[in-house]
Amino acid sequence: MQTPQITIMGAGLSGLAIAYLLKKSGFPAVILEARNRPGGRIRTVRHDGMAPVELGATWFGNQHNHLIDLMQELGVENTRQYIGDDVFYEMNSMSPPQLVHVPSGNDDTFRLKRGTDSLIQALAGRLNGESVVRTGIVVKEISKASGTIKLMTSKGDVETDILISTLPPKLFSDTISVEPALPSAFMQTAASTHTWMAESIKIGFRYKRPFWRDAGLSGTIMSNVGPLTEMYDHSSYGDEVYALKGFMAGAYYSVSPESRKEAALQQLRKFYGEQSLNPLSTVEKVWRDEPFTFSEYSENVIPHQNNGHDVYQKSYLDGSLWFAGAETSAISPGYMDGAVNSAVMVVKKVLEQIR
Repeated sequence: MQTPQITIMGAGLSGLAIAYLLKKSGFPAVILEARNRPGGRIRTVRHDGMAPVELGATWFGNQHNHLIDLMQELGVENTRQYIGDDVFYEMNSMSPPQLVHVPSGNDDTFRLKRGTDSLIQALAGRLNGESVVRTGIVVKEISKASGTIKLMTSKGDVETDILISTLPPKLFSDTISVEPALPSAFMQTAASTHTWMAESIKIGFRYKRPFWRDAGLSGTIMSNVGPLTEMYDHSSYGDEVYALKGFMAGAYYSVSPESRKEAALQQLRKFYGEQSLNPLSTVEKVWRDEPFTFSEYSENVIPHQNNGHDVYQKSYLDGSLWFAGAETSAISPGYMDGAVNSAVMVVKKVLEQIR
């Protein structure tokens, strides 16, 4: 049997997991990544002497078995996210922040001990050059006329037998033309599929001391007021370096980074006082500004809308075009576990087709 050429669009968690699983089955693949780095919506920012800060995918739970199984297979360890027994809660702008006791028995939340990007590094390391990750390549057009698929990219044409897209379906539908055209049911569904992370703003503040702990506080904040809507202790595993990290309300994408920082610090000041105003550094990610993640919706889309839809579970272009990624998974859609599950499922279907 002749080994088919397999090409994967996107070197995020799904794309790398697909390449890893294919390699284990004896089928190397090439990955085309538009960014200048692998990882996709996993983005760990590191600076010497300071806490790594996750500006992308961060947390998972005990129910996320597909992700946990992959981590165990790769030797990637996790650590419990400290929430604390008491958290600050802002109900509305008319009421002062309250320290609220969190009932015991809540499901544990975890993050990766060495940073979420350690999973990306572990996957890339297992590929050992057999699956090539080519960065800085933007796919513009896909066509199939005589057996193979042709990709028109920013760095020339690529031909392949099987193509697996791990792009968010909304981004795929808006930025890539396909000939012959995909079914209208697919295109309409993709255009109204929610892209996880796309509207998020994540912000982190690194500090010399964990002053919140010194005061017996957990670092957890929940707010209906904003601009910060959630905040957590994001200190490193081992507690050598310290940080707080969380989410800002999406409406703040339109203001300057300086304005976002000032607004967030003034909110932290309400909880922790003047010591919160002087972080060692501030890092943020406005995912709406990421052209290889976000694409503007033409209508209102709610979280998880069309995630895991039936149109993503089948192939197109006579069995040569498949879709994977967190939004396509019927299990844990939008989460890292969904990204891994989609990789497992699409590899199973592709191998069945090949064999």
